[in-house]
Amino acid sequence: MRFRNCFIPLAVFRGRQFAILFFLLYVQIWVLCLMHNSSWTDSGTLHMQQDVTKSSKHVHYFSNRVWKEKSKRLILVWTPIFMQWFWTDTLQKQMSECACDCSVTSDRSRIKEADAVLFHIFDLWFWLGLPTYRDPRQVWVVWWAEPTTRVWPDLRRFRYTFNWTMNYRRDSTIEAPFAVAVPLTKDEKKDRANWYNLEFPTLIKRKINNVSITNSDCYDEVQRYRLVEQLREHVPVDFYGRCGNLSCPRDNEECTAKLRTYKFMIQFENSYCTDYVSEKYWSSLFAGSIPIVNWKRQQQSYPVIKHSYINIFDFADMKSAGEYIKKVATNNTLFKSYFKWTTEYKVTKSGIWAQFCNLCDALHDNKRPAQVIRDLQAWVEDDTCQKGTPWAFLERRINRHMFDLGF
Repeated sequence: MRFRNCFIPLAVFRGRQFAILFFLLYVQIWVLCLMHNSSWTDSGTLHMQQDVTKSSKHVHYFSNRVWKEKSKRLILVWTPIFMQWFWTDTLQKQMSECACDCSVTSDRSRIKEADAVLFHIFDLWFWLGLPTYRDPRQVWVVWWAEPTTRVWPDLRRFRYTFNWTMNYRRDSTIEAPFAVAVPLTKDEKKDRANWYNLEFPTLIKRKINNVSITNSDCYDEVQRYRLVEQLREHVPVDFYGRCGNLSCPRDNEECTAKLRTYKFMIQFENSYCTDYVSEKYWSSLFAGSIPIVNWKRQQQSYPVIKHSYINIFDFADMKSAGEYIKKVATNNTLFKSYFKWTTEYKVTKSGIWAQFCNLCDALHDNKRPAQVIRDLQAWVEDDTCQKGTPWAFLERRINRHMFDLGF
């Protein structure tokens, strides 16, 4: 049997070490189960009124609407983000770049002033609580950027609690993609055409390496490590990050410059969820590299840029994908064709924070109907991938350990 860099030494399976491992595994399961069942109660639940005019699968709409006439909207951040409060300042800075006027605070004493109360779905735990005050002219917004497979808190207690969802999914109340491609203006097209025709050879000269991947999440649902190993059988791949054998510190200028020398960047997503196209794809475009992706059909419903990427699932097998990648790498004309899109489009609103301008815009939209999410759990589960659970969390680790042991 061929062993890889094992996460669990074989000696661990002997005597006292095995007992310690078993105990730690037991504690981990116990903690995960506790957290899975400790989402806050429905103390903030909105009681349904009798003026519902229509309903969709997951949303109830109301005929009456009471909205404060204000030139500036206040967003109250109620929860931290992964137990940290930095996002209040981050969002406040972002608002200065929005077309509409909004401000952000985490001062809970201003609950009666707030036009929107913002919650991060992963921080809805009992020790934080929900507001005891609720104004019918106020919207409660639940936001997250992770795929459905990572959302494993029990959300059934939040029936008729939140008014808006804010997520990358296109059926969210507030759509929050990781970036947006928009058509260029006539003048912009002229400038980009000059770059494409005259300066592109300079870009090619800088691309002295072929394929790279940077990954520090070694336990994912789709087992990206197996896909990478299959591809490496046909194309050399430089593997950076905690899951690889090469080092590339995050936010390091030297590392960033190094990655920009690659013609291709493997940007495999960790989940096959509806509309889930993360920042990985967009970051490759910014780096002047061709992203190699693993998108299933349900992900391709999201509007990405045509002929800007190579999808391994567009090929009969990994060998065919590898041969095509090598062909593109050695053919400058074919390689250049993957950047033709730059003469037609530009990428804007990149990053998760930029999308909060969409929330600000919505708060100024007086025509937006009043609504409430009937069942947040049902909305999250209405996806092509399975909602996260503690057991799926453990399964990911077991699968990875089996891979490291050669299975």
